Amino acid sequence: MLASYTPNDIGLTMNVEAGEAIVKSLATLTKFLVLDLGNNINEMVEKVVTECDSVILIVEPFQLTLTLGKAMLERLEHIGLGTGRIEVVIVNRTRSSLQLSLQMVENELG
Repeated sequence: MLASYTPNDIGLTMNVEAGEAIVKSLATLTKFLVLDLGNNINEMVEKVVTECDSVILIVEPFQLTLTLGKAMLERLEHIGLGTGRIEVVIVNRTRSSLQLSLQMVENELG
């Protein structure tokens, strides 16, 4: 939702009220609504994500993505999402010898 492959398009984000209205309208059409809100919490994402029943944070088992994932978890908790509403999913797309173990991931994310 509202994604662009061009970094310069960051200024074209949707009006907060319009984004919230779209999500609320979509939610009335289905039992489950999946939103891909990207990797940055802007004002609209902050408003929409607080309305979600649950949030799934997807990370890869590498130090950089874990550092970013931990920062995202802290930000989500700061805006009012309790840990009971946030799930973390690890996506393994490379050989296991190149990635961190599950225990190391858990230690990094806290």
